[in-house]
Amino acid sequence: MFGFSKGASTESIAKLVRSGKWDKIRKNYLNSDTETKVNLAKACGETTGDDSCNLLMELLNSEEEEVKIAALKSLTATGNDHCVSRIQAMMLVLPEDKTLLRSEMQNTLNNLRGKQ
Repeated sequence: MFGFSKGASTESIAKLVRSGKWDKIRKNYLNSDTETKVNLAKACGETTGDDSCNLLMELLNSEEEEVKIAALKSLTATGNDHCVSRIQAMMLVLPEDKTLLRSEMQNTLNNLRGKQ
């Protein structure tokens, strides 16, 4: 099927995001390869709403650091103050040597505090 393979493009994912096909997105992309999850995070960063924010928060559970960083960058643009406590909790258990991820988390927190 077109759009549901590994390495799905940002365009195909963005089209689903814009049309609000959240169940289809979760089913087909949330547990996909790293590149697809990064593309998903970027696509969610171009839209506002609770669904995209919730999906970005789910992407923060990913094992891959690149996915987490992409999700954090998108949350900086589209997130709200409801994301702050979750990101703060993640920072508490994040190893000190993960400086790039820690820096991106701090940047996201600075941008989200007080945002509604």
